[in-house]
Amino acid sequence: LFTASLASAVLGAMVCAVVCLSHRLHINPDNVTAPLAASVGDICTLFLLANAAQLLHSHANPWLPAVSVIAIAVGLALISWLFAKRNSSTAAILRNGWTPVLSAMCI
Repeated sequence: LFTASLASAVLGAMVCAVVCLSHRLHINPDNVTAPLAASVGDICTLFLLANAAQLLHSHANPWLPAVSVIAIAVGLALISWLFAKRNSSTAAILRNGWTPVLSAMCI
């Protein structure tokens, strides 16, 4: 959970930066972003996985880092849900948009 969250944040920031830079340079971001995310994503995830495993393994009490990471993830999810609920454009998606997501998870 910790590695996936951190890898998603790093890759998301990288993709946003590439899209903004592509826009400034008048380059189609689809031609740059997809190959970059595909190649760097695996390397970034493996690096973060190795470091997260070392961090979690080095603690004397292995439950403390794991529980704190889960608590932070749940807290951020609730805060994100509150912001999305307040926005009129995303409020309907919160009510009706779960069917495709859950169907994709089942597949």
